[in-house]
Amino acid sequence: MGGLRKASAVAAAGVLGVGLAAAPTLSAAPQSASVTPVTITVKAYDFGFKLSKMTVKHGTPVIFKYSNTGKVIHDFAFVKNTSFIKGKAKKTPLKQPKGTATLTVTFSKAAKYEFICTVPRHRENGMDGKFTVT
Repeated sequence: MGGLRKASAVAAAGVLGVGLAAAPTLSAAPQSASVTPVTITVKAYDFGFKLSKMTVKHGTPVIFKYSNTGKVIHDFAFVKNTSFIKGKAKKTPLKQPKGTATLTVTFSKAAKYEFICTVPRHRENGMDGKFTVT
């Protein structure tokens, strides 16, 4: 009987070991901390924007790689509902033609976010759009 008791203890330890080893993979915290950033290219032109992707999932860090391919100064900025954007940076600096900048944003809530060029009259001439966060 001593052998049977020892075998039961080993089997129970094996079951507990599997349960303990599996527990960390069920935790949501480590998975959300390791979200892979999404890189989106943004090309400004006279007068509009072309983004390589128009939708991301909320909570995903987004790296906007901005370049001014136009012939006049432009920038890239998010307006309205910016309270849902984590972090301080919500726009690139104004850039001369061929200028580049990077803007990293993590959208904390699903919504449509409006982007524009803040140079006077550029928005009215077509430099605006909606970015969707699901």
